Amino acid sequence: MSDDDDGVQIAQRRVRADRPGPAIPLLLLALVVIGAIVLTFVEANQTGFYIEDPARVAYWAIASALAYLVAVLVARRQGYRGGIWVDRSPLAAAGMIALIVALIIVLGEFAAGDLLIRGNVPVLALTVGVLVWAYREHRPGLWAIAIVLIPLSLLANLYNMENLLGRMGIPISFAHADQVANLGAIAIVLLIGAAGFGLAHWFAAIRARRSR
Repeated sequence: MSDDDDGVQIAQRRVRADRPGPAIPLLLLALVVIGAIVLTFVEANQTGFYIEDPARVAYWAIASALAYLVAVLVARRQGYRGGIWVDRSPLAAAGMIALIVALIIVLGEFAAGDLLIRGNVPVLALTVGVLVWAYREHRPGLWAIAIVLIPLSLLANLYNMENLLGRMGIPISFAHADQVANLGAIAIVLLIGAAGFGLAHWFAAIRARRSR
């Protein structure tokens, strides 16, 4: 292999190491979902319908907006530090537009009760944001996460996934176990994605340092 080829590979490793990864945005989205699980236990109104539960509407709107804002600001800070810029505004814009549409649907009850009763329509908006993000950044890992989130976000609104756990021999029987199972599955996927991308970025940084 020529010195030029070695130089190209070294440069590519440095770019991969310096490029902001998806770990932090995925972690932020996971924290938003985990917060929704916590809210299920502390919020007094447990009817499940958004139209009767303004606290959930406010939570999803505020928590999601903060998560997307932090994701954009962190990417900009990483760009200043590493010199490689990644625009996270498509994730934020798509996620917030989808969330606004979702909240309009649930507040106006423009959907069947089966979709509204569990109060998890915002996770569909979250999935839309990840899909647009995967399309813009062309990362196979993001596509994999988005594809897994599609059925999970639908199930979170249409089915109690605690039933699946029971059939697998993992019975859970406590207050709001349905929400823990439904939202927990989505949070776990996001956390696994964040950990995977974080480790990949860490190893890339190690390889880049060794090649200098």
